[in-house]
Amino acid sequence: MEIIIGRDQQTRQLCIIKDGTPKLYGQKGSVPMDVSRHHISLQPAGNGKWQIKNLNERNVTFVNGIAVESKTISESDKVELGNSHYLLPWEVLQEPKVETVDFTPLKRIWTEYDELKFD
Repeated sequence: MEIIIGRDQQTRQLCIIKDGTPKLYGQKGSVPMDVSRHHISLQPAGNGKWQIKNLNERNVTFVNGIAVESKTISESDKVELGNSHYLLPWEVLQEPKVETVDFTPLKRIWTEYDELKFD
């Protein structure tokens, strides 16, 4: 699974393409023009690590303040895109967590209600 990260051309929002589907994050105009439309790729490298790679030789990417072309990183690393040092928010890469709720305790209340409503 490769993730492409860059700037949306129309809105200048952060654009993340996963499985061929682009999603926009942040406010309109929030991503500087020196972040390209396809700036970096991220690929899982195992054990919670990612392989980050510039997608164009003119792209500038910093990991913990050091310019890199390609590097293995983790979510504890600070990743910045472009010479303006746009900080990549790791949380946008996380899959939304689906919260489940157990309604079992409510079954007794519903049963009591159901029995009472016909009395």
